[in-house]
Amino acid sequence: MPRPKGSRNEQVTTTIGGAIEFGVSEIQSLKEEMEEWQGNMESASMEHMPKYDEVSECVQALENIDELDGLDLGDAGDISCVYTIDTRRKAGSRSGRMGNALSALSAALSELESIVDTLTEAKDTVENVQSEMENVDFPGMY
Repeated sequence: MPRPKGSRNEQVTTTIGGAIEFGVSEIQSLKEEMEEWQGNMESASMEHMPKYDEVSECVQALENIDELDGLDLGDAGDISCVYTIDTRRKAGSRSGRMGNALSALSAALSELESIVDTLTEAKDTVENVQSEMENVDFPGMY
């Protein structure tokens, strides 16, 4: 479906697994870019500069994305998920790409929370009924 003329947001319909995969892929790409920048600064002996510290901190923070790589979602990974991405040219910047990745991860998280809430309610209902059933006494014939 084409987006309305002048709109900066494009709706993406995928699965929870697809949204997480998109977010992880974008952030891993950003991590690789920052690692390359860090490496270039090291090869130029620029480790003493404040910018090197900023780049290194960024690389270190981006390493947390590896925790999502290969995440087992089970059947939940196939559940539908919708998010929006910024399609403007400036969305190709690092911060724009991170924003799009976070939009996908946020939508996946929201769907997962919804599943957890539904399952928690179902679990509580089953526990309550089971507890009540354990207290059932059947009368004898005489």
